[in-house]
Amino acid sequence: MQRVDPFACALKTKIGQMTLRLGVDIGGTFTDFVVIDEGTGAITVDKCLTTPRHPEEAILTGIGRMEARDLGGASFSADIVHATTLVTNAIIEGKGAATGLVTTEGFRDLLEMGRESRYYVYDLEPQFPQPIIPRSLRRTVHERTFVDGTSIPLDEDELAGIVRDFQRQGVRAIAVMFLHSYRNPANELRARDVIRTVAPDMQVSLSHQVVSRPREYERLSTTVLDAYIKPIISGYIDRLQERLDERAYAKSLSMMLSNGGISPIDIAKDYPIQLVESGPAAGVEAARYYGNVLGLDRVLAFDMGGTTAKLCLVRDGKVGRTRDFEVARVHRYRKGSGYPIAVQVYDLLEIGAGGGSIAGIDGLGLLAVGPRSAGSEPGPACYGRGGTRPTVTDANVVLGFISPASFLGGEFVLDGEAAACAIDIHVAAPLGISIEAAAWGILDLVTETMASAARLHLAEHGQDPSRCALIATGGAGPVHAVALARRLEVPTVVVPPMPGVMSAFGLLVARRSFEISRAIRIPFSGVAIPEIERMFGEIEVETRARSGITGQMVIERYVEIRHVGQESAVEVEISGNWEGAATASAALDGFGDEYERRYGRRGDGGPLEISTLRVAVAAESGCEQKWSAIQPEHALPRSQRTIRFGEKSEAVAVIQRGALAAGDEVVGPAVIEERESTTVIWPGDRVVVDASSALIISVGLTT
Repeated sequence: MQRVDPFACALKTKIGQMTLRLGVDIGGTFTDFVVIDEGTGAITVDKCLTTPRHPEEAILTGIGRMEARDLGGASFSADIVHATTLVTNAIIEGKGAATGLVTTEGFRDLLEMGRESRYYVYDLEPQFPQPIIPRSLRRTVHERTFVDGTSIPLDEDELAGIVRDFQRQGVRAIAVMFLHSYRNPANELRARDVIRTVAPDMQVSLSHQVVSRPREYERLSTTVLDAYIKPIISGYIDRLQERLDERAYAKSLSMMLSNGGISPIDIAKDYPIQLVESGPAAGVEAARYYGNVLGLDRVLAFDMGGTTAKLCLVRDGKVGRTRDFEVARVHRYRKGSGYPIAVQVYDLLEIGAGGGSIAGIDGLGLLAVGPRSAGSEPGPACYGRGGTRPTVTDANVVLGFISPASFLGGEFVLDGEAAACAIDIHVAAPLGISIEAAAWGILDLVTETMASAARLHLAEHGQDPSRCALIATGGAGPVHAVALARRLEVPTVVVPPMPGVMSAFGLLVARRSFEISRAIRIPFSGVAIPEIERMFGEIEVETRARSGITGQMVIERYVEIRHVGQESAVEVEISGNWEGAATASAALDGFGDEYERRYGRRGDGGPLEISTLRVAVAAESGCEQKWSAIQPEHALPRSQRTIRFGEKSEAVAVIQRGALAAGDEVVGPAVIEERESTTVIWPGDRVVVDASSALIISVGLTT
């Protein structure tokens, strides 16, 4: 099998002979690329600065760079899978489109009323994010759908007048949320027809399509956010598709959803809120892949990039999912202080702690790091692009963890003096300490911030970190992984090949999938078996048709079961068709097992009901190939540099990762450098290179 050394980052076979797949992940600071030739197993990686104003430019730049390298005169053309932080950033930064809301009479102020609760009971004046849609653009219309599905028809003339008024006010998108539309969507569908007749260019989001389940506030919030970002995402995707078509770069274009599935581009345009955790989900898929390769049953996926750090628990190759997700929290650790999003996302923890997180002195005179990030424009002070505020990356440079001359393989030389100057002015001088002590304080604080969040996340899932292996990805992940593992008492850290572009790699090993849910209410004690199977069949037909998947599919069915009168439900996977008492009994056992795992008992003994049916379809397999070990073409000589660990400075070995082969061992302290990242090995740690080329670090847990 022909291999391409990903650390050298150069194609060495003629592109015209390849069957290419390209993963592209747009992060807050860098845009990452991984190309796999499925015929030969060749891998190529690249990385360039993100262009926030026009994200597609970074993609074209990266592809152009790869095309320009030793391609034997052939042009680049690939099946492209894409992930992006554009949705989250647009919401957090308030850069969505002018949006109007049409809802049922009496529900105009639901967006502000929310759950009518304080997220922190001891705060008498809690802050909440401002409503996405101002009250002047929230309108009600005469219609009503009842909980049993019966309805009062929509007043179409009234709605037409509202739409015309919205047009005069510059509204570009309309969110439609009618009460109980998940039981009967007729009024919402008719509303869409009226809106498109009056304003053909208006973007429309219907609540029953965005979130087909009860909980009016969550459904409303999610639908509003979907409409708010739809013109932005739709415009971006159209521009990207057009530019790719102009250069014939893309055989196909698809995107990763927040639940880890790969779906056609039209799904992303129709329901852009599904992309809210697109990039982080790709990183989790990469960690899951390497967890399976290495046979690890408990993995803590740790992805630290330029803007944020993400943590996610993977057990036995499976990732937990949740619909209880928030974005743009006023208080980053306090549930209820952000915008709720009820789409299914990977159950991961996102922290405002990345390489670009800005450090400074807060109002109490204490050191603070993040959540604001310098991003790629202007970036950390050491980037030399106009940034003057110190960041975590600047601290890494000052302490010697990152070499200014080796960053991105020497293509992007960092300014160490600018990093030291920024830390001195904004941290060291105000605190009256040395620049090195200030830099260590920044790293120590950001490590503890991540560790505290990780402890809470794992405790909520009943997991002991000492039984997990931490898989570190992202440009900054391997730099901080061992320090984080020591705080959590995690015994093993894994740094896979190409860690700095692992999210892009995750796009290529994830399965294509799509799913649809439907809210129902059927008593479990008298389950109407033919009715359940009929509804499952209808959902399956629709899911298959919209998935865009060809060839063999895996069909998964789920039911959500809850006690009558309760709001929360437990999801249970159903094997095969709903075929009588045996299926019902298996579902009941599954409910009891999951209920006991969560709450310590198998239920409260009361009557049960089925509240939701879900069908997921997926390609029969993702990328199951275990890539062969990357053999170094030349062994670069080791060097040394001084690194500061706390108050102690040490001269450590600097090793090029391309010089390591399977079976090699390294004893810390040491630094292992590669083009896209740097792995810092602490004193007392031992590294073994696995057959998969992953670095397996046994953490000493002592300093």
